[in-house]
Amino acid sequence: MQKETDIFNIKGKNKYIKFWQDKFEEIQKVSSEIDELNRVETINELKKIENIQRNLGEFLSIISDMNSIVFDNEINVTDFNKIYSVINPNDCFLGERNGEDGYFVLNVPRTLIHKVFTWWKKESKSYTLELNNAKIFTKNEIDKKMKGHPKKINWFCKKFAAIPINGLAKKLGQNYIPYDDRFLDILHKDKDLIIGNQSIHLTKDEIGRYG
Repeated sequence: MQKETDIFNIKGKNKYIKFWQDKFEEIQKVSSEIDELNRVETINELKKIENIQRNLGEFLSIISDMNSIVFDNEINVTDFNKIYSVINPNDCFLGERNGEDGYFVLNVPRTLIHKVFTWWKKESKSYTLELNNAKIFTKNEIDKKMKGHPKKINWFCKKFAAIPINGLAKKLGQNYIPYDDRFLDILHKDKDLIIGNQSIHLTKDEIGRYG
C-alpha cells in the first residue's frame, strides 16, 4: 500500500466502509426520484456497490494483514498476486497445473496461527500461502506417510490435511485463501475426501504441540 494509505487500523478501515455506505445511500435516494422504466442502469450500479459493501470488510482485513507491503513506486509479483486473487477469486488460479492429479498438503497448525491456508511448498521443506506454489503429492506418497510408527501416523493426521486437487482443491477457487467459514464449509462438505486432519481444526494445546 502507499505509505499514506490508512487501512491498518479500525479508524482507517471505517473511513472506506463509510465512503461506500454513503455512496449507496446517495444513489439509492436519486433512484427513488427516477421513473421505474428508466431505473435499470441505476439498479445495476446499486447492486455493484452493495457487492462491494458486502466484501469490503473482509478485503480490508486481508490487505491490512499484509501490512509489510509498503512501497513507493513498485509492488513485487508475489504481493500483487495476493491482492489480485482476492479481487478476482474465480480466476484460473491453478494455471497450467489445473489438469494435474494428486494432493495439496495443508499445514493445519500454521493455518490456524496465521489465519491463512498454509501449504507444503513445492521443491522445498518450507511452506507457502500461495496454492500455486504448493507441492503436489501422489496418493502413494500420502499413503506412505500414513504407515509406520503409530505416533508418526497420529502426528501426520493431526498436523496435516491432504486435499485432492480435482475432487476438492479446485472448489476453493482462489490462490490466497483466508481461514474462514466460507472456505472451511467447502472442505467440510466433502471432508471424507481429505486424508489426515479432516476437520482442519486443533485445540490450543494441539496447536502448540504440532506447530
